[in-house]
Order: sequence, then structure tokens, then C-alpha cells
Amino acid sequence: MNRRLDRAERRGRLRERIARQRRDLGQALAPAGRALAWADRLAQRWQRAGDWLRAHPALAGALVAAAVLVKPKRSFGLLRWALLGARLWRSAAK
Repeated sequence: MNRRLDRAERRGRLRERIARQRRDLGQALAPAGRALAWADRLAQRWQRAGDWLRAHPALAGALVAAAVLVKPKRSFGLLRWALLGARLWRSAAK
């Protein structure tokens, strides 16, 4: 019985300490909340852009083809960066 009481007391002290640490951490990270919210919005926009590209691959390809036809020199540089971005995106998605 005494052992159970000791465990219950230790568990209570541990929970109090955890609650205090969570509160302190929340206060310490409060200034970073705005930056974290901005990063969350950016991630949501990237997700929506990816969803749109998956839903409309023909239209995306037509836009790229039109850009290459209109300004070929500039488009090949952009195409190179786009391919690099696509590779990075695929590697991050795995």
C-alpha cells in the first residue's frame, strides 16, 4: 500500500513538473508564434499548389510549353531550376 502511495505522489509531482515546463516553453516560444504561423501558411500554399498541379497536369505542361516558345533563352534557365525543384520536391516527399 505504501509503495502505491509513493508512486502516486511521484506521478503527481512529475505531472506538475511537466505542466510547469509546458507553460514555460509556451511563454518562451510566444515570440516565435508569428513566424511559425507564417511558415504554416506558406506550407499550406505549397500543398495547394501541388494539389492543383496534380489535378491539372496538362494545363501546367501547356503553360511551360508556352513559356518556352515565347522566350526560349530565359525559359531554359527557368526550366533547369524547375527540374531541380521537382527533384527536391520528390526527394522530400519520400
